[in-house]
Formats: sequence, C-alpha cells, structure tokens
Amino acid sequence: MLRAAVVGLGRIGSTLDAPGNGSPLTHAGGFAAHPGFELAALCDSDESRAAREAVRWGASAYSSTAEMMAAERLDVVSICTPTSEHLYTLRAVLPGRPGCIVMEKPLAGDLAQARAVVDECSRAGVPLLVNYTRRFIPLYETLRCRIESGVRVLSASIKYAKGVRHNGSHAVALALSMFGELREARPLGMRYDFFEDDPTVAAHLVCRRCADVHLQALDERLFTHFEFDIILEDGRYTFYKDDFAALRYDLVANDVYGCLSLRPAAEVETGKQETMLELATHAEAVCRGEEPPRCDGEFALAVQQVCEDLLERAKGGGL
Repeated sequence: MLRAAVVGLGRIGSTLDAPGNGSPLTHAGGFAAHPGFELAALCDSDESRAAREAVRWGASAYSSTAEMMAAERLDVVSICTPTSEHLYTLRAVLPGRPGCIVMEKPLAGDLAQARAVVDECSRAGVPLLVNYTRRFIPLYETLRCRIESGVRVLSASIKYAKGVRHNGSHAVALALSMFGELREARPLGMRYDFFEDDPTVAAHLVCRRCADVHLQALDERLFTHFEFDIILEDGRYTFYKDDFAALRYDLVANDVYGCLSLRPAAEVETGKQETMLELATHAEAVCRGEEPPRCDGEFALAVQQVCEDLLERAKGGGL
C-alpha cells in the first residue's frame, strides 16, 4: 500500500467528509477509502484542528509540513492549503521526494508563483497532479475520449458564476480538456457577483476540436449553478444536478418535418460519486510511473493564463 498525507484540513482536505463514506468527498476520504492507500498523516497549521482530524481519520497529526515530511515516508501528498500558501507548502513537501503531489487548483495566486510551482516540481522530478475534478468524473472522461477519437462537436456551453479565477477556472479547464488547446478567446461581458477582484466573465472560445464554446456568466448572489451542455454530431448531453446527472438526447426521426431531431432520451448518472476515489486511483498510477498526470502543472498553468487573459481584457474594455 502507498502512504498518503493531506496538508490543509479545510472542507476539501478532510472536514467535508466522514470516515467510512463509500463515496468520499475529500482528499482524506479518498485515500482512506481506497484499497491501495494508507492515510498516514494529516497536517494543518491549526494544531488543534490537526489533532482533531487525525483522531477522526486514524492518522498521525502534524502542524508543520516540514516536520511531517522529515518524520514520515510518504508516497503521495495532497496540498489543500489556501491558494496563497501553495508555493510555500510545496517547498516544504519537495525535500521528502514523494512519488506524486496532488494540488488543489489554482496553482497559486498569480502567474509568476504558478510558474514557480511547475518549475520546482520539474526540477525535483516529482509529478504534479492538479485536481480539476471533472477529469475524474467517468462520464466526462468517456465523452472526452469519444471526442478525441473523432466524434464531431457542433457546439458547447458552460454556465458558471463566482469569478473567472475561481469557478471560471473549472469552466476553462473543462473546455481545454474536452476540446484541446485554445486558439481564440473573446470576452463578451462580465459582472461582479461574489469577489471584488474577480468578476464572472462571459466569453466565446475557439478550441482545436470545437470552434463554438460559450462561457455563460450567471450570478452567484442569486444561486450557485454549474452546467455543461454539449451537442455532438450524434446526440447531446446536459450535465446538471451538481454534475451528479446528465440528460441524454438521442437522434430520432421527426415525423412532422421529415428529418432527424434531438429528443430527450434518459437521465443518466455521471459517476460523480466516484470522483475522489478515481483521483486516488490515478494518483496511485502516477506515483507508480504507470500513467502521466491527466492534469499536470503545464495544463493548470495554461488554464490560469486563459483566465487571467480573459479577466485583463474584460476589465480593459476589450469586449
């Protein structure tokens, strides 16, 4: 079994979950539930939180990342600290030379620090896996593979809110992973709906495998919503219910107009409940050298660059 640790014990690190959850929601839960891992250590700068969570999960507690790395033999380390602390935390983890580092997005608070994260992992020879969660939802991955194999995409839209740097980065990551590298991006509008320095930007993207990708800006002050809608040459999927379900449309004969039409066929499960276990499975494969990271540092850096470019152009009036 591989030995795993989590640094940063907030919601996604450990507290959103409980031991024994068969559909884990956190990094700690994913490692604890996975047969290939032992959850060996938990670390948080809040010593009382570290102690409390360690008791809950049956792991060793640390308040210093450097001390944890010196004391433990660790194969995989998840960095779930606040974004502003990612680079600092990484520098404490790297001397222990784990087989894989898993990091929550974004890499850092600015592009210079994000570049440093990628470069320092590369120099140390430690694979970096960034948790853009939709790469670990089975139905998304199935569709991505179909598109990559040649199924034509006619159009896609992604509805989101809460800032282009925050939830917008998930939208951009989804577009780039599904449709390949970005060829053109044009901001269409923006609204400040949650963060004072991070508006939600509407945009049109042209990617290698889809020339018509729409980022649609919603308003986090009214409700939280993230939705992916994709129209293929042979059908359509609308992901909703927080990505736990998708409505599948099939091509059927339209007896009224004598043509083919898209009609709702079934609501299907996406496999989102398996996301953290799938992330752990992939981290295991990366650690053992069996697979490259699905979302590596260069990919995460490209996503962050697109978000910053859209934000700069939108704020500058380049709509």
